[in-house]
Amino acid sequence: MSLWRTWLYVPAHNSRQVTKALASDADCVVLDLEDAVPETEKDFARAAAIDVIQRERFKPILIRINAHNTPWHEADLAAVAAADHIGPVFAGVRIPKAEDPDQIRRVVEILGANISIHLLLESALGLANLQHLVQERISSIALGEADLKSDLAWTSDCALDPVRVQLTIAARAAHLPRPPASVFTHINDFDGLTASTQHLKSLGFFGRSVIHPNQIEPINRIFSPTCQEIDAAHELLREASEQRLENRVAFIRSDGSFIDPALVRQAQTILDLEQQLAAAKGTNS
Repeated sequence: MSLWRTWLYVPAHNSRQVTKALASDADCVVLDLEDAVPETEKDFARAAAIDVIQRERFKPILIRINAHNTPWHEADLAAVAAADHIGPVFAGVRIPKAEDPDQIRRVVEILGANISIHLLLESALGLANLQHLVQERISSIALGEADLKSDLAWTSDCALDPVRVQLTIAARAAHLPRPPASVFTHINDFDGLTASTQHLKSLGFFGRSVIHPNQIEPINRIFSPTCQEIDAAHELLREASEQRLENRVAFIRSDGSFIDPALVRQAQTILDLEQQLAAAKGTNS
């Protein structure tokens, strides 16, 4: 999961879009049963999603089910729990409007230990219960920012930054992966998408949900190490190795910058990510 730079949403009832999504460069595909599916298509979308996770063998897939306070929630859970011959790339269920730890505990019990749970926090109550929610058996947390802004009557994106920081801290403290960022809703504003994604990366997010294939390439690029970053990491680790031979774990480089073990770990993380992305690309090619 740490490799997922792009989480591409696609309405599960639209077979043409699902096929295109599975063939895209997104790191994972989220089959949506919730917001993108009309009420009249909910049953068909559910059945179609189960069919996909039973036959797909290459692209990691999540299913975003309907929220707990809707008429379709129980049927969605039951269908996933009862599915047999699930393909090896089924990566779990995304739970929207996560608010109540007891409700999430019940979801875990119904789906069983082998299905990963990914929470979307989209309300003030969900944020208030954040510390309790991350104590459940879950695989990731993320924000649903459009619903959250609506719930709190926020009209400025700046109001989200403290919440975003709170989420990244909670994920780290709970030993969860860095959260993926929420969607960028203006699909033709690539400058805005780039600036927003770089900002969210600086706050500790890794990866982002996307709603259009055109958003995949810039987001994948932002969350991939650049050649300059890779070269710099190699050089720093080379210098650190030389310094360790002199029994020094902290040192000052020739340019005056101070290097300590935290910066060495950061450089190693860049190289690890480069290797993992290369391995994933080789597996999927």
